[in-house]
Amino acid sequence: MPEIRTDNEHKEDPSGDLRGIPPGPWPQPLDQPWQTLLMDIINGFVIVAWYVLVTVVWYSLFLADRLVLRKAARARVDPRLNPPDKYSRDPETFL
Repeated sequence: MPEIRTDNEHKEDPSGDLRGIPPGPWPQPLDQPWQTLLMDIINGFVIVAWYVLVTVVWYSLFLADRLVLRKAARARVDPRLNPPDKYSRDPETFL
């Protein structure tokens, strides 16, 4: 027959943990205000780093391509940006 324990026989764990789970490597609650402040600062740096990363990737994928295409289109129209080739067969370059 299994032994039945009553509440009177239960002894409290000297570490203060009633569940009997020893403190381990998992995250413990932040007790000190400086710990909370430090975590806020670290989280701020992480947010800024993600923002910079997304901005750089967006720029490199979309905006830089459009700027290069725009500059190439402007060079076709503006002769100062694209001087005529001296061997060109275009009759307008000789006028």
